[in-house]
Amino acid sequence: MPELTEFPEDLVRCLLDKWSSRTLLKTPGDSLSFDEYFRKSWSISTKLASKRGQPVVILSRDLQFVLIAFWAIWMRGSIAVPVNPAFPKSRIRQLMKLCGSCLLITDLPSFQQNLEKIQIHHPQSLIAEAGHVSDTLWPSIHEDDPALVIFTSGSTGRPKATVLSLGNLYFSAAGANSQMSLGPGNRWLMSLPLYHIGGLGILFRCLLSGAAMVLAEPALSLEDQLRLENITHLSMVPTQLIRLLESKNGSGLLQKLQLILLGGASQPSFLLKKSMNLGLCLRTSYGCTEMASQIATGKPEHEHGRWVASGPVLPHREVRLSADGEIMVRGKTRFLGYLNEKKKTEQLSLQVLDQPFDQNGWFATGDLGEWCKKDGQEPLLRMKGRKDTMFVTGGENIHPEEIEARLQEHPGVRQAVVVPVDDREYGTRPVAFLTGKDENGHPAEQELRLHLSDHLARYQIPDLFLALDGQNSLAKPQRTELSRIAQPRYETWKKLEPLRTWLRGKTAGWKKILLCDEKQVFEVRSHLSKRSKYAYFCASNRQEVMDFLCLVSTKELKRGDWKTCNDSDGEPGSVEPYEIIRLVEEDCARTELNVWDIANKNPQRNMKRVDLPYESFIYNKSIDYHSGNVELDQQNVEYGFCAPGWDPLPKTAFPQAVYQSGVMLLSWNRLYLLRCLYSIESKKKALFLGWKVHCLRDMNTGFEKMQPIWEMKPQEERLIESILIRQNLVSGPDLENTNTPEKDRERRRLFDALLKKHRV
Repeated sequence: MPELTEFPEDLVRCLLDKWSSRTLLKTPGDSLSFDEYFRKSWSISTKLASKRGQPVVILSRDLQFVLIAFWAIWMRGSIAVPVNPAFPKSRIRQLMKLCGSCLLITDLPSFQQNLEKIQIHHPQSLIAEAGHVSDTLWPSIHEDDPALVIFTSGSTGRPKATVLSLGNLYFSAAGANSQMSLGPGNRWLMSLPLYHIGGLGILFRCLLSGAAMVLAEPALSLEDQLRLENITHLSMVPTQLIRLLESKNGSGLLQKLQLILLGGASQPSFLLKKSMNLGLCLRTSYGCTEMASQIATGKPEHEHGRWVASGPVLPHREVRLSADGEIMVRGKTRFLGYLNEKKKTEQLSLQVLDQPFDQNGWFATGDLGEWCKKDGQEPLLRMKGRKDTMFVTGGENIHPEEIEARLQEHPGVRQAVVVPVDDREYGTRPVAFLTGKDENGHPAEQELRLHLSDHLARYQIPDLFLALDGQNSLAKPQRTELSRIAQPRYETWKKLEPLRTWLRGKTAGWKKILLCDEKQVFEVRSHLSKRSKYAYFCASNRQEVMDFLCLVSTKELKRGDWKTCNDSDGEPGSVEPYEIIRLVEEDCARTELNVWDIANKNPQRNMKRVDLPYESFIYNKSIDYHSGNVELDQQNVEYGFCAPGWDPLPKTAFPQAVYQSGVMLLSWNRLYLLRCLYSIESKKKALFLGWKVHCLRDMNTGFEKMQPIWEMKPQEERLIESILIRQNLVSGPDLENTNTPEKDRERRRLFDALLKKHRV
């Protein structure tokens, strides 16, 4: 290889002279040497229709092809424009327009149609058309020619097209490699996307050192990839490291690595502490797209009882701090400029770029930093924060202005302010404050999420939507104050995640009561023998079932219609001789049931058959989540409530239905699945008939079982009843006039007494 201070125009030849036969790309089923890699790139380049200086957009999830396509484009003197394939189609078209690209390489089906003025290459067709290259004169690479466009979110919310040269990428990798142990035999996992500068940094670090890049199967977890592929080097954002450390075998796998490069977001002290205590070979990195990735990289420092990220400035970069502490940079890794949409031409050149540099070539990063100097050591650079409003979530930059602009495009939103809140896993997450255009407030959360998903990536969509009150509804609301207000609300919202996850498997919504000849169907569980049994009965209400069981011996019901019941909790039979459960259509998987008609007391002639519909009736709207406090013995108990939207009532007419919702008592860490019974009198009116706790889960122990309403503790009963009233599911007077646990316990007591009397 040439000296690191030089950029060779015959870069490909220099690399092949050094590493020709060594493995560059490794996949689970294949590998490519340096020679095979460049020959494939050259072969594909001959099939491309691009010209020198022309942008070519790459849109594919096939990492191997994307890596080959980069050099195929560069060998033609064209400009590679990698784009996130998960972006909405409208956003991809916006980015293509921004860079003036009329040539697209993609394997996404949605882009295979002929787009106006867009020429499309399919990766597989390029590979099929490419022939074998026996030998070639490798094209010259010019250090300062535009070669790459990476999109970043601008401070105004509009994406910026950052233009870099191959010289930028070369010197970035050369400087990084000079400060780390990386060479032939090492394996660097491609764990970062190639439409980010961090992923491209891995490519060039491996090219210059003779190391191999490992491209694992997308379906594999990061933990599995480390275990199966003998990885030695790994780049990660803090979110990835947190998840690995919390996984079963993550810590042990990380301890085997020769180097972990952590960057892309703020590195929290607790994460650095845990990593250093485990003895991980961790290096934190500060950088930006405009400097082709890394600027300063080093080992975490321990200061004043906490671990902080700092490091020396890498070779080929220069850094100074302005009077207000802003980090200013220049050097051989500094980008060429931003593409100006108004100046773009068919071929990109330095003449059509906006170059935001001062007269001495310094670029203002917008980051605030400080120098940390210790005797006998070179100064270390430490980032303190951002001058503008940008924040980072899980390694992804978020500019609130972009999200605010999209929210205010919704017809129901007048004003939107997006602020960060602290999150242990992602570092920060966005929360939106909104003012609606009418007195009913801002639109529903689900509607807003659907609106944003058409324009933004998933990580950009706020986790929480809050009302912007009159005090903060100003031309320039105080973002710091709003973040402070949002933080406790967000933490409560996070606590509801177990409830949200649990309730999704319970199919919340309106449930149709199971009927037989306009009567309800009940499941009766008998615990009168060692093995519990169950059978189905039709009746007008639960009391009729109780009366029937008192008069008819279960021994007379002997025609095989009692089925063995396996209790979900695995415990011995209940102390109750019978459990009587009102059924809804979703409770039965069978398409037909045999039921006893209790109107006929002769057990030999009262069998009926119920034919169930192929699809059960579920009226399920988007789930809303709320939190609040209820008083219990002069103490506030925090709770979370999840349910579908209350209005309107189901359009399908039926006499009775169950409204299913979930409650979590946050202080107790217990989950309840509630079933409220209603009589549907009209489309606008529902008469409350009663409620029961269908299930209970204790999140501390994982314990889950059917819990009859009469087994509830009085304090649980009072809390749940208070929440029912608070959520407008029932009024206080109506609650007193309907089924309550107290009334049910009294009914059970009388039932047990009658059973004993009749069975003497």
